Amino acid sequence: MNFKEKIDAGLDGIDNIKEFMMNQPKKRCGLIEGHDNYWEGKIEAIKKVLDETLDTPRDSERALNEIKKILEK
Repeated sequence: MNFKEKIDAGLDGIDNIKEFMMNQPKKRCGLIEGHDNYWEGKIEAIKKVLDETLDTPRDSERALNEIKKILEK
């Protein structure tokens, strides 16, 4: 069996590849899925820092330092 025959054999019963792909489950891979809560917490903390500190240029520097601390945790 050559390569083309293997591909054709694997696609038996699938009339429309685009439709087949659209109907596949949209589950994220386990490596990414496990980190969602980790990043969500950091993103919320960064938003809070930005909301509370960006009034003057000096505040921007302080905000960046706070964000750096959050990301290093």
